[in-house]
Amino acid sequence: MLYSMGRDGTHGRGGTGPTLGLVSEDRLRRRATINGTNRDDVLEVTRNGDGSVDVQLTVPGDKGSEVYYRRTFLPAETQEVRVFLKDGDDTGTVQGEGLSPITVRIVGGNGV
Repeated sequence: MLYSMGRDGTHGRGGTGPTLGLVSEDRLRRRATINGTNRDDVLEVTRNGDGSVDVQLTVPGDKGSEVYYRRTFLPAETQEVRVFLKDGDDTGTVQGEGLSPITVRIVGGNGV
């Protein structure tokens, strides 16, 4: 299932897409694609007041949560961020009151 948050803060759903590599960037279209693992990923997306968007992915480890991806996306550089969560019992949150021109799309996998 595809979850997207538009530039105006509205939500929508659609189809699924391909998953290749952990992160790929289409510089011409200013899109970033982030791929999760087949483990129990925890996604945190924060929309900031300056229009930037923070994305963090963690997985549970033997010594607590392990951050394996963290990045701040800037509106001048990024138009869209796509996160594919793959398999596992994934969870995610989107927070923040900031309106951003960056569209964030979250695609769930075949997990629990």
